[in-house]
Amino acid sequence: MKKLDITELIEASRRYGTDARFVLLGGGNTSVKNDEVMYVKASGHALGTIDEKGFVAMNLARLNAIWQREYPSKPEERESEVLADMMAARCEGEGGRPSVEALLHATIPYKYVIHMHPAIINGLTCGQSGKEAASELFKDSIWIPLVNPGYILAKTVREAQERYNATHNEKASLIFLQNHGVFVAGETIEAIDTIYNHLLEVLEKYVVRKPNF
Repeated sequence: MKKLDITELIEASRRYGTDARFVLLGGGNTSVKNDEVMYVKASGHALGTIDEKGFVAMNLARLNAIWQREYPSKPEERESEVLADMMAARCEGEGGRPSVEALLHATIPYKYVIHMHPAIINGLTCGQSGKEAASELFKDSIWIPLVNPGYILAKTVREAQERYNATHNEKASLIFLQNHGVFVAGETIEAIDTIYNHLLEVLEKYVVRKPNF
């Protein structure tokens, strides 16, 4: 299996995790992948102080095999089985529990993915006309409606990306989740920084009343 250097991911995770513009109650997760392995933030670790022990290496072939399985319709049973399959998809020797959004990270076809909950972006994703505003302000983005977290959310994002690819003939790097922040992806951390900075710049001008935390 190809080795993957996660130094840049750790540095970016700490930077975003200590920037008050991007962090809300310590939330968010990050990942980096090649065509064989993905390192994704483990549950229970804060981005602002994360190190290599805060990431779990996942075998992408095993993780993507989840899409070939059929799961129960009852949420608790389904999520329990999906979690078991996700744990089984960890690379040998890994002991951490991957983020509940690990499967979603794996669906995004970019090397780096950074998912954050910036307060100003939450104003968009939680707003009554958030979908319309996102479509107007960020035309090359995907909007995901409110759905159950875990498998259903990952499945919804996967299908939305397939539709986007078919209509735009390119990959989406900006995915808004209703009531749940934003996923930004890119082949480099610099590309992600550019998108996040653009998001903040546009929304600073658009939002009339900003939250005061």
